[in-house]
Amino acid sequence: MKVELDYSAFETFKHYCKNNEINVVNSEYKEDIVCKIELEDSKKEKLIKDFETKKVNIKKLEELSKKFITKSI
Repeated sequence: MKVELDYSAFETFKHYCKNNEINVVNSEYKEDIVCKIELEDSKKEKLIKDFETKKVNIKKLEELSKKFITKSI
């Protein structure tokens, strides 16, 4: 997914990601910070809900692609 946020919200967002097992793949520093993130479907639903209810302070949230990974037990 791609996330766009203010510089002032970046540290809080990184903390949110760490607590919710979301991997920040890369960050681009432009007018706003644009992050590409990887997360499981269950985490994606929580992120979307938190975005919609303003529990996480991000400006824009966009799904880029899905990747299926087989986990060994």
